[in-house]
Amino acid sequence: MKHCVTNDRGFTLIEALVAIVLLGIVLASLFAMFSTGIRIQHMAELNGTASDLASDGIETMRARLNANDLASIAEPHTNPETVEPGFERTIEVDQTGSTPNRMWTITSTVTYTVGGAEKSVSYTTVLAEP
Repeated sequence: MKHCVTNDRGFTLIEALVAIVLLGIVLASLFAMFSTGIRIQHMAELNGTASDLASDGIETMRARLNANDLASIAEPHTNPETVEPGFERTIEVDQTGSTPNRMWTITSTVTYTVGGAEKSVSYTTVLAEP
């Protein structure tokens, strides 16, 4: 009488290799998702900083108007001005009308580079002489 010995307690080599390959595919997919998420978050952070800096340019000009410093609104600005490392702001002022009905169109543009591409954020407002 012959007795067959079977080993049903473990995995075969092929089952182990298939499991390792599947685990590798899952881990590679997760890594790709995380790296894409980090890149998108970084781009959003840069865009938010640029937006804040462009808004600050408009608010600076509005503060000059509120301080009744009308001459400094139309004076030449240092363009472009590096406001933070990697961010340059340009403020353009177009004046229409004459005293006491002057109006200024103010455009504040912040330019930055992300991933080798140049991006920019611009805000425009109109200020009127009080």
